[in-house]
Amino acid sequence: MEFGEVDIADMARFPDGHFDVIVSGATLSAMAMNMVDGISEFGRAAKPGALLAICDLMPQGKPETVAQKNAVIAWRLSKAVDVFRGAAHYEEVSPAVVSRRLKAHGFVIEHECIEQEWGMASEESVNEYLHSEDHLNIEDAETRRACAGLLENARAAIRAHGMANFSRRYSIFARKAG
Repeated sequence: MEFGEVDIADMARFPDGHFDVIVSGATLSAMAMNMVDGISEFGRAAKPGALLAICDLMPQGKPETVAQKNAVIAWRLSKAVDVFRGAAHYEEVSPAVVSRRLKAHGFVIEHECIEQEWGMASEESVNEYLHSEDHLNIEDAETRRACAGLLENARAAIRAHGMANFSRRYSIFARKAG
């Protein structure tokens, strides 16, 4: 038995039908539009009967409370700061889109689990946003100052009203038809 951690982009080095199990944790959302290529690679590299387990982030729903709105603002702002720092943009993909793509690549969906509750964010998560200094790595001074202001506004709203969890997740378990 062999275990390994492989970037989806590096799966091409493995032959067709190589894997018995593939586990994907928050990788499809990080691939954005290349998610289709990632799922295609899962289909190519999985053996017939192979198990595929995906856990990824749900697209944000409409916030109904101030704490939920704070969560969406904090999440989107953190992603924007990452892009300004030079990181790749990513976007959440709905489980319906992922399931449809998996079926197109020879997978049978066995189980879907979608986290429904917003819940309140942990103190650790809130502190990460209240104390984040990521914007300091933005090269353009004007953009850095603008982001600092937006972050401070978000911090003030979070201190006043709390923050819900923003990382709702879904899981899909599928098996490669064979």
